[in-house]
Amino acid sequence: MSASSNLSPAEIQSALDQFEVGIYADDYCWLKVSVLRELGPDDEQWRRGFDEMIAFAAEHGWVADGWVRVHFDSQSGDHGHR
Repeated sequence: MSASSNLSPAEIQSALDQFEVGIYADDYCWLKVSVLRELGPDDEQWRRGFDEMIAFAAEHGWVADGWVRVHFDSQSGDHGHR
């Protein structure tokens, strides 16, 4: 999985901390699968696709203890890490 943002790495971590949904380090976020599922639409087809994506990620070792690893690219120009 991958995502991008105009936020700096520090801003990304601050948002994750505020909502207690993940950890950002070295261009990756570990995000709670349950929170991502909850934030998605109430649509059976979407949930089925989401579950397939999480299963694919699990096959590649990107899921652990209810968390999924996401490559996160900060577009802010600030590439510093915590």
